[in-house]
Amino acid sequence: MRLNRIELLCGVLAGTLGLAALAAGLFVPLGTSCNSAGPTPVDSCTNVSVVEMQGLASLWLAIALFGGLSLAILLFSLWHSLAPNLPVLILLWISAGLLCLLTIVAILSIGILFVPADALAITAAILGTSAGTRPRPAHA
Repeated sequence: MRLNRIELLCGVLAGTLGLAALAAGLFVPLGTSCNSAGPTPVDSCTNVSVVEMQGLASLWLAIALFGGLSLAILLFSLWHSLAPNLPVLILLWISAGLLCLLTIVAILSIGILFVPADALAITAAILGTSAGTRPRPAHA
C-alpha cells in the first residue's frame, strides 16, 4: 500500500512539473529584442518569450505532445495507484517513455526543463510495477 502512495505522489509531481516546465519554456522571457529604428538613437528593448517570437499557432504540436503526455502521466499514475490494473500500468509506461523520448528530441530547446518530470514519471512507473508484483495480504 505504501508503494501505491509513493507512486501517486511521484506521478502527480511528474505531471505537474511537466506542465510547469511547458509553461516556463514557452512563456518565461528568454531573450531581449531591441529595436533601434527611428530618429532617436535610444534603443527600445523588450523581453521576449518563445511564444512571442514564434507565435502560439506554430507551437501547437509541442504544446499538445508535452502537455498531453504530462497530463497522461498524472492521470494514469493516479488511476493505477488507486485501482491497480495492468492496462493502466502499460499506458503509464508508454506515456513516461514517450515523454523521455520527446525530452531527448527537444534537449537543445525546452527539453532540459522536462528532465525532473521524466525522472519522477519513470519512478512512478517502476513503483507501480513493483507494487503490482508484490503479493497482496488476504483479508479475513
